[in-house]
Amino acid sequence: MYDDRGCDVFSLNKDTLSPLYHKFRKWILDYNRIQIDHTFEERLFNCFETIEEKEKRLKTNKLKVKETKIIN
Repeated sequence: MYDDRGCDVFSLNKDTLSPLYHKFRKWILDYNRIQIDHTFEERLFNCFETIEEKEKRLKTNKLKVKETKIIN
């Protein structure tokens, strides 16, 4: 799927996505980077955030998206 905000790539097999992850991981958006890195057990894999930190991060990201005026 693609729109002006980016592209989501799906697979039932982690090994299928691994080459894409390694080639394009700099493009991963911050709001789901920890989750994706956890899937591949790399980079921020051992990084944990508290509920408060996650809420703050999601709120900040939501404000940034609103500022872009991409989503009404």
